[in-house]
Amino acid sequence: MKARISFLTLFFLASSLVFTSCDDDDDKEEPTPSTTTDTTPDGIPNIPGADGAIIAIETVTPTDTPLGPFEIVLGTGVAVFYDTNLVFQNAGNVSLNGNDLTRNSNNSYIYIPTATEIYGIEFNGTVDWAVEGSGDVPGFSGSPSFDFPSIGTLSGDNTVDRSQDYSYSVSGVSGADSIIYNINGLIKTQTGNETTVTFTADELSSLASGAGVIQATPYRMESQDFSGKTIYFVNEKVVTMSVTIQ
Repeated sequence: MKARISFLTLFFLASSLVFTSCDDDDDKEEPTPSTTTDTTPDGIPNIPGADGAIIAIETVTPTDTPLGPFEIVLGTGVAVFYDTNLVFQNAGNVSLNGNDLTRNSNNSYIYIPTATEIYGIEFNGTVDWAVEGSGDVPGFSGSPSFDFPSIGTLSGDNTVDRSQDYSYSVSGVSGADSIIYNINGLIKTQTGNETTVTFTADELSSLASGAGVIQATPYRMESQDFSGKTIYFVNEKVVTMSVTIQ
C-alpha cells in the first residue's frame, strides 16, 4: 500500500525554513487540484500513491530600502521519503543542484542556506536532484520535466481586518497545477487559474492580531518511478507580502 503524502506537511516544512532564512538575512493516479475553500488539512491536496516527494522552492519577497524597492529571492528544497506506515525514511545523502540538504532527526530533509550563500540555491532553470539511497529508499538522480510556475506580484490591503472578509490577488500565474494561499498559517488551495482568494471574517477570526504575511504559492508536480518506488517532483514559487492583522 502506497502512502498518501499530505501537501500541508510539506508546505509547512518549506514555509518554516523560508521564514527562518528571511529572518536571518493501490493504483497510481494523477493528483487533482483542490477547489475547496475548507481551511482544514482535508482541504489540502494529498499526493496519492507516493513513496516520496522532493520539492524545489523559490521564494520572492519584496523589500523596501532607502534606495528603493527590490526583491529578495531565496532558493531551497524539501524532501521526504515514506514507508507504508507513513514514517519518514533515511534516504542517505540528498542534494539539489549539487547542494546537500540537511537530514532532520525525523528523517525529513531541508536545505539550509549557508553564511556564504545566504540566498540559497540558484536554480536558473535547472532543478537536478540526487538521492544516495538507504534501506528501502533507492538511489536515483532525476529532474522534473518542467520549470517553476511563473508568478507576478501580490495585490491586497496592508491591513487584514478580522471583522470582515479579506481578499487578495496574484498576477501573472502560469504553468501551475494549483495555488496555495496562506495568511499566517490559514490555508486555502485553488486551481492554477484562480488568482484571487477570499477569506471570510469567520475564517479570519482564528488568527492572532499583530504582524503577519500573505502568500501565494503556485506549484506543479509529476511522478517518476525509480526501482519500483513512486517519487513526486514538485516545483513551487512563493511570493510574500507583509501585512498587519487586527
